Amino acid sequence: MLFKLEGDFKKVNKTNEYIQFLIKIRNEFPLTYERSLGYYDKSIIAWLIANNRQADIAHYLEYFLKYPVDFADQLFELVDLLLATDNISQLISLASATLYNLTQSTKIYGGDRIADPLIWQTMTKYLQQDFLKKNIADFMNELKIVLDPIEVEINEESLSYWELKFTDILKPFTRWPDSIPKKQSQMKNKYQDISNNFGYFLYKSSCISWPAACYYAGIMLSYFLTYTDMNTLKIKVLFDLSEDKIDKIVGSISKKFNSMDSIKVFSLLQAIFIFAAYLKKCGNIDEKEMLSIQNNCCKLYKEVYPLQKAEFVETNCFKEFPFLKLNN
Repeated sequence: MLFKLEGDFKKVNKTNEYIQFLIKIRNEFPLTYERSLGYYDKSIIAWLIANNRQADIAHYLEYFLKYPVDFADQLFELVDLLLATDNISQLISLASATLYNLTQSTKIYGGDRIADPLIWQTMTKYLQQDFLKKNIADFMNELKIVLDPIEVEINEESLSYWELKFTDILKPFTRWPDSIPKKQSQMKNKYQDISNNFGYFLYKSSCISWPAACYYAGIMLSYFLTYTDMNTLKIKVLFDLSEDKIDKIVGSISKKFNSMDSIKVFSLLQAIFIFAAYLKKCGNIDEKEMLSIQNNCCKLYKEVYPLQKAEFVETNCFKEFPFLKLNN
């Protein structure tokens, strides 16, 4: 009945009234509410973010802290929303408190993804151009404490991995060679390197946190990995950001049962919008090409937003586009 009411309220553009009704049910009939609390609390938190009431988010995390495994799907959707909207303090609190249950449970798959925001937050103070091998050891020792009880092995292999990753991240924003690797695995590795560096560009060129920048870099990587998988024959263009390709790949990545994941839709359009500025900075495209890509993102946003707004509360968190601004 509550799910049907949600649809009815949205059809007549009364989301605010629906959220107030949910809160009433939450307060007065907790046993009924708890049956599907993950869905309801995620909607309430999305509404709070859309209405600039981030200070109230913590109150509505209590059920996720109490039942993280039971409502893991909604919890991870909430993680994406908090990353996309750069509500990092609430996210770190949620991730730290649910880390053990989500990583140790045999009832869910991929629970260790909750560690990502904690890793990214720990990385923040080590993002320095004069990064040294000593810093890598310090970083990993700190990570070992942050991720406990997850085992963090500190050896030559892990140290080399993080040294290479930090090197890719902190690389100057220079032109990426147009050459296409012969093997698909090599192509994916190249896109991984590019996304690492793109995340740093976003972090340095805007006011968002490093965890949020990593989220957008990751969803941009998903775009290119999907692009690679779609092109089973030889890839001819390193950066295909045409309107048709964006439309197709955004739809593929955002598909969820019989609907679309609105958080991924708008996050990916935003990531592509800023990635165009990154490519211009690197010298891979010119001003005209950048504006063409960005205009395509704006066009798709205007087409999709009204449809998503009628279905999902979290859509209201992205009522402007672009919603992330680059520094002048």
